[in-house]
Amino acid sequence: MTARYGSRGGWALLVDAVTLGWLVGVITFAALMLNRAPDRPSAERDRASDQHWAAVARWLLWSTLPVFCLREIGLHWLLRYGFDRWGALFISAWLVVLIGLQLVASTPERLRGALQRLHERGIFPESVTAVDAIERDLERSALRGALLGGLIVPVAVLLAEGLLSGLLSALPHWRTWLVSPFGAYLILNVIASSVVGAWIGRMAGYGRLGHVLAERGFELRVVPDHPDGAGGLRPIGAFYLYQSLMASLPAVFLIIWGLLFWLWHAYQALGGYLSLLALAILAEALVGVRPMISVHASMREQKNAFLASADEKSRKFETVQARLKDAEGEERDALMRELAVLVEQFQTLEKAPTWPMDQSLRRLITLQNVVLLLPLVGSLWALLKRLG
Repeated sequence: MTARYGSRGGWALLVDAVTLGWLVGVITFAALMLNRAPDRPSAERDRASDQHWAAVARWLLWSTLPVFCLREIGLHWLLRYGFDRWGALFISAWLVVLIGLQLVASTPERLRGALQRLHERGIFPESVTAVDAIERDLERSALRGALLGGLIVPVAVLLAEGLLSGLLSALPHWRTWLVSPFGAYLILNVIASSVVGAWIGRMAGYGRLGHVLAERGFELRVVPDHPDGAGGLRPIGAFYLYQSLMASLPAVFLIIWGLLFWLWHAYQALGGYLSLLALAILAEALVGVRPMISVHASMREQKNAFLASADEKSRKFETVQARLKDAEGEERDALMRELAVLVEQFQTLEKAPTWPMDQSLRRLITLQNVVLLLPLVGSLWALLKRLG
């Protein structure tokens, strides 16, 4: 650096080392804090301590954004080259990571609130102990998902960005590249993607509610005429919708930058980002769509029982209607009232919901997934047409 840029090169290397060191240190701290549910009381840890460390992690994470920007400004000023698209890409990517981590940090508390609302509605078992056991099972599943996601996502990112081949070729000279910019970027990439992958895995673990209930012999009770339009299960549907929206942030980011790469004719970079987009859409499906399908299967089974009961109401309706022909006076009025009740009960059972969300939420999640899939399908078609 000194031979190429003079004394400015030494200062640039110092700025690069200090800022990247801060970024790596903070994101590592965030990774270690992953298993501490923020603002969550527990018998093992003091609530005030949880709140304190959650606040520390939040402030440290947001401190990385100005540090990242100062690094870019300092390097561009010292090395005398203009701010390009890659600088904007890195800063916007880091901003998306920070926003995502800030938003998903509330998922443990949101899950607890959704389970508590289902318990208070009588949808869950009446025993509070049973609800706590279900929550503990989901937390264990979330921990396993976090470990798995923290391993899979960094490897996928390295493959998509073509860094894995560089890492393998540099392994014999690990002492050299460990202190080089490549080594620093690689470490930051791996740790940051590991934290993101761990949170995605954690949310996927929370999506195993249907499996956890089946293992414990419980069932989400559907109330056909519940005013929430989802059989009383709207709280859990809203929770999974929130998870789906949070998991779609990487996909939205990649769609925007994929479009920009296409407009800039940077087709080589576009290929890597399309593979990352496919992975991001898969993660969103695991976090948001798969859990809803699991709950949907349970609701469908109960809907079949409701339909059998509706058929009984239909037969009884025919019987009462036949008696109505010969009835007069008060008997006729009583039969008319009975018919009205049977019609109302029949329609309620026939229209029993099979998804843990009302029509407005279903339209929202359908639109969200269509918006995510269309750019991927369109880009793949355009690339294949270009290659053909």
